[in-house]
Amino acid sequence: MSGIMQMSMSHTSGGGGGGGVTTAGLVLNLDAGNVASYPGSGTTWTDTVGGKVFTLYNNGRVSPLQTLPPAYISSNGGHFLFTNGNRQWARCTTSLTSMTSYTAEGWWYLDYHNSGGIYTLITERGTAAANFNYSVGVGVGNSTDNFTGGNYNASPGNGWNIGGTSAASGHLTAWKYISVTFDNSTKNMNFYINGSLIGATVNQPSNTPSSGAQGMHLATRWDPTNVDTANNFLAGKIAIVRVYNAALTAGNITTNWNAEKARFGY
Repeated sequence: MSGIMQMSMSHTSGGGGGGGVTTAGLVLNLDAGNVASYPGSGTTWTDTVGGKVFTLYNNGRVSPLQTLPPAYISSNGGHFLFTNGNRQWARCTTSLTSMTSYTAEGWWYLDYHNSGGIYTLITERGTAAANFNYSVGVGVGNSTDNFTGGNYNASPGNGWNIGGTSAASGHLTAWKYISVTFDNSTKNMNFYINGSLIGATVNQPSNTPSSGAQGMHLATRWDPTNVDTANNFLAGKIAIVRVYNAALTAGNITTNWNAEKARFGY
């Protein structure tokens, strides 16, 4: 998508660093450093674009509770600390199902990674037999122990399409800006870490978003209820999550990286 604009986005606490992030095509924006998104207490984290509400849970996906949700921490402009021992995560019950091109991205921090664990910064999925509309995190596409991102098509394609990969073990105890982009017109998918292209794939099948989507998850894997073990929940932090209904260009990714890197110590 050409002509994607960049604009300044307000951060009531923490700030974003020099300049603003890309906003054209933005359909979901969660920022723990913006009081319009999270006021500093409570169990709801709100999208500042469309008002979608993410509930903060513990005790896994099967019987979630709000008695011990992820803790809010004010450092780095504001973020949430997720503990996988308490199986903490967040869920929005509605979806972004109309997208064919997309970008899913944000800032997170892995305290540690258990071998074989699968969890995402953000994912949206359908029913068991339908498509995974987009996911970005660790183990996406059964790429065990790797940072990556992509989507799953039941038809066409009947399988995962992912961008590049990078071993999770090389990205511990530091804030990372991760992004996956897919352009449905060119069928190109790119994966970035800290604004740098890690890998690209071409001639992917068209993305066909699921009509039976079951909402969006943060800090865990895509299954609505299955594989509900501590190994499949994030042990770390999340500060910012964004989704666009377009594939950001490399220039857009650089813009977003430069806008926020100072907040996260770069």
